[in-house]
Amino acid sequence: MKNTNKGPFKNQLALIRQRNHIQPNQIAKLLGHKTTNRVTEYESGIKTPNLKTALKLAHIYDLPIRVMLDGYYAAVRDEIKREELRLIAKTRGKSRVVARSTPVEYCSIEAKADSASAGTREASHARRHATDLIRKSAEKLGHI
Repeated sequence: MKNTNKGPFKNQLALIRQRNHIQPNQIAKLLGHKTTNRVTEYESGIKTPNLKTALKLAHIYDLPIRVMLDGYYAAVRDEIKREELRLIAKTRGKSRVVARSTPVEYCSIEAKADSASAGTREASHARRHATDLIRKSAEKLGHI
């Protein structure tokens, strides 16, 4: 898909990498790159990773591609919605498009907390992180 935005696609790759305390050179090596140039291009949104690379990143960070590449996902979703409207107009409303009308939310913290290994360190970390997020939200809303 062409980048129809005026700038690069926004994504969460750099933030996710930093939160996981991973250096760009480590990601580059895991992806099979000799330098960090491509990792920097992915993180800045200049280049979008191909499917294989996106799947590798999803495995490295244990997150869905949709979460990591949220700006690209939004652009693709909007493109599909525009095409859907064009098809409906072209067929005078008779077209049956199967695109989902409301997006499904995904929370990796919730998935980890609900995992079969709920007693593990990961699940404990997920619960602690969720508690911190709730506290921060309450503070911003002035409830604390």
